[in-house]
Amino acid sequence: MRVYRGQKEWDPGMEITAPSLRHDFGHDAVVMTDQLLLLTSGLVSRADSGDEQARSALENRLLHMQNSRYENPYVSCSHHRFIAQSFALALDTPGFVLTIEGGQDDGLDYERVRQRHGMFGDAVGHLSEFGIPKAVRGGFVVTRVEYIKVTTHPGEVVYECA
Repeated sequence: MRVYRGQKEWDPGMEITAPSLRHDFGHDAVVMTDQLLLLTSGLVSRADSGDEQARSALENRLLHMQNSRYENPYVSCSHHRFIAQSFALALDTPGFVLTIEGGQDDGLDYERVRQRHGMFGDAVGHLSEFGIPKAVRGGFVVTRVEYIKVTTHPGEVVYECA
């Protein structure tokens, strides 16, 4: 499986980690990240077995992880390159698009989980997000990195109100 990630900085030795590993919770970030992963995987498992309370909690957890990035134990990627490119070019500055390959079952496909359980994700569904637990390592490999520059040319004007 191939996913894409947009980011502002990159160098060949850089470790690409989940936001929760880069945040000081006042506790050990590794322990907190492991707890967040355990919580999320437990909710997915319980929702898959038909537990409606777990399904509701999972729906909220998925939205919370996407909206409160420092509590997200997953490296955020997208199934679509253009989404990653929009993150790389945020704030009209250059950035990098990483192509990452790995196993579909080794991460969290947010939209697949939502579809499986009839959940809403309207505010963030367009991201087509796939989460890699903790860091890009193990079964996941960066196979390509592109430096993307913001164009300095204006786009073609196809209509203008006088």
